[in-house]
Amino acid sequence: MKAYLNSLLLAVLSATAAIPTELHVATTGADTNPGTRAQPFATFPRAQVDVRAERVAHPDQGVTVTILGGFYRLENRRAVWTRLIRNIPHR
Repeated sequence: MKAYLNSLLLAVLSATAAIPTELHVATTGADTNPGTRAQPFATFPRAQVDVRAERVAHPDQGVTVTILGGFYRLENRRAVWTRLIRNIPHR
């Protein structure tokens, strides 16, 4: 019985560890928010900071950034997209 419980606990922890991080960006968000769906970030650079932190903390997990509908003003579009594309892993 104890071996079964240990196996079950290990399976649950392994499944939990494999869940990728999901961050959200919305025009109604704030960069002081945690980036959840209920409290999204406001800007792409702010999401990028958390993406980098998550990739350092959990290099074996994926990170998804969901960009919610709306119009986003990019001050320097080329620099933002160049940084985003450069950081996409090529597998």
